[in-house]
Amino acid sequence: MSLRNLCKFGLACAIILTVPTLRAADATLLKKTGSVTMTPKGGQPTELNVNDKIPDGATVKTGPGAEAYLQPIDGAVATMKANTTLEIGTGNATINLKSGNLVSTIDPAKKANYSVHTPKGVASARGTAFSTVVDGVNVTIASTADAVTFTIGNQIMTISAGQVSYTPPGATQPSAPVPLAQAAASNPAIMQMVQTAVQTMASVVQNNVGNMSAASATTLATQVVAVASAAAPEQAATFTSQVVTAMTSPTASTATSAATTTTAIASVAAAAAQAAPGQAAQVASAAVQAAPAQTGVVTSAVSQAVPSASTAVVNSVAQTTGQSTASVQTQSDAAQSQGAVVVSSVTTTNSAIISQQTTTPTPTTPSPAPTPVSQPTQTQQQATTTPVIDPSVTTPVSPAGG
Repeated sequence: MSLRNLCKFGLACAIILTVPTLRAADATLLKKTGSVTMTPKGGQPTELNVNDKIPDGATVKTGPGAEAYLQPIDGAVATMKANTTLEIGTGNATINLKSGNLVSTIDPAKKANYSVHTPKGVASARGTAFSTVVDGVNVTIASTADAVTFTIGNQIMTISAGQVSYTPPGATQPSAPVPLAQAAASNPAIMQMVQTAVQTMASVVQNNVGNMSAASATTLATQVVAVASAAAPEQAATFTSQVVTAMTSPTASTATSAATTTTAIASVAAAAAQAAPGQAAQVASAAVQAAPAQTGVVTSAVSQAVPSASTAVVNSVAQTTGQSTASVQTQSDAAQSQGAVVVSSVTTTNSAIISQQTTTPTPTTPSPAPTPVSQPTQTQQQATTTPVIDPSVTTPVSPAGG
């Protein structure tokens, strides 16, 4: 019987639809700093260079102060920070993180079937950004955009944007998700994960790592900055400066047109201000210092995102740019419609992110998983310059504290 006839009965079609998505090609090293080595299965370690292919089953390591941007599958960038070791999975597998810090960026337009295997379970996501740290038997997973599903044996937990699951001191299993702000307040290593996530997002956008579309880059960058700003409001201006400066680069993912760049920059500033309203004036100033040409739309968007701070925003931007408050207000008024569109596009997402930081969840037992199936083995920048990401500040520290 032909495949066409089988499909009439839903037989072969059902079989085809249930086959796991396989990786179409070997993983690729897209960008690196410092020493990055690859050891093929059963082979000897060699130094990896940009555009080198990495076969299934190979082990990749970054040395002290090094950083590697890998593309394990189309639509995903896995950024290895210093002193990190992972294995490229086989078949439909993606990453098997052995130790260190891995920042994952998944293009929301492509929704790649991406997962990171850890000693405790499997973190899976499509169209998001999250960080995973493995330190011995301790595992920490922080979601900085959308949600991550963490499967531990036959149990499943959902880690929403702005939440983190980590292994507390003395515990044997990761905790139920808690707000990043709550965890970071008592654990500097988790705050370091947040800072590293922003630095990595800025570098991915600035260098168009993975050829992400402008829309996808704007969506992810906006969410990452909002999550980081909600978790650490006092650093909101720093986070804004890093990402906006990256977006002004001619090589940036968002540099496809002047209008696209403007929307991306204003979105990041508005998102940061909404997440950290007490820092709205500082956020606006950081954004216009990095992108002076966007003074009007940034001022308008931030003022509309945090109406109670509108006067302070205009005054701060005027002082930063050396203009009169009347001139800044005129530019802001002229960009009111554009600012309103920007604020509308970030408000819904930001509301969910902010609520994760202000509401302490009641610990719950992870929900049972469906019938188990075989899982795949897988610094504040100067505002007028292109950001330089310093991998030496991102050496993994045990989030679990022991």
